[in-house]
Order: sequence, then structure tokens, then C-alpha cells
Amino acid sequence: LSVVMTLLALAFIPKSVVGKRPPPTNKSTSRSITIINESGSRVEVYWIHPQTREASLMSSPNVMNGATFNLNSFAGHEFEVRELPSVATGVCKSEDQTCHSAFFAVSENDDQTITVHKGIELEFVDDQIKAQREAGELVKECQTKAKERLAAAGTDAAEI
Repeated sequence: LSVVMTLLALAFIPKSVVGKRPPPTNKSTSRSITIINESGSRVEVYWIHPQTREASLMSSPNVMNGATFNLNSFAGHEFEVRELPSVATGVCKSEDQTCHSAFFAVSENDDQTITVHKGIELEFVDDQIKAQREAGELVKECQTKAKERLAAAGTDAAEI
């Protein structure tokens, strides 16, 4: 079966990582990663060697749909998530029945979670992204409350 690359996932690989030697692997660059498989398929997770691009299986044997896979790695390391064909049918779940794959790189931030969605599309969230989302939600909540209070006081919020 041919493997189709999900180009969207390449956006998760920082330009500072592509084609360059990764940062040193030491305690200060060590990161914990959680991979959540919500793809509807079994997947495998491979570490990509930075110089040879050789893939090494990290998830032995695979990550079932609905399962979580925890991994310790280092900032700058790159991984590939590969969809596996169905045991029952021998084909993958895409319309053309090809198996998909996608790449991600470990960032320098903490609390990294990669969610694998249908079509092997990856959603990358870390502590910085979570903080930005939470701050945005707080601002929206404050704006809504302020508008409600202005309306209750008989002031049109649109005029302010």
C-alpha cells in the first residue's frame, strides 16, 4: 500500500529543525510527549534519525484507536505517525484505501500533546498554546460580562 503524506502536519516541524542538527540531548532538552489516537485506525509512531532520516519504531507494536501513548524524547526530535491497515480488510480507512502518515517535531515547550485525528491529521498542543487559548477565553469572558453589565446599566456597549 502506498503511503500518502499529510502535508498539513509538516507545519508542526519548526523551520529551525528542518535540515539542521538537533539540539543536544540532555536533561534541559528532555520532553514528555503524549500521543492520543482518535484516528479510527491503528497507528505506529516512529522516531526519525536527524542525519539518515531512518525511521525507528517507538510504539511496539502499535497504538490502538482510542489509546494514549506516552513518550520521552528531546526538543528538536522528529517523529512520524503512520496509519496501519485494518486487520479485517487489509486496507486503510481513507476513501482511496491508502494509508496516511504525518510528521511532528518535539518543541522546546512543556506538556506536549499530539492528537491523531481521522486521516492522520495531527493537532499539536503544548503549555504555551494552552496558555494562549486560556487567555483568549478569559478575554472573551470578560468582554461578555462587561457588555452584559453595560446593557444592564442602560449603556449601549457598541457606543463604547
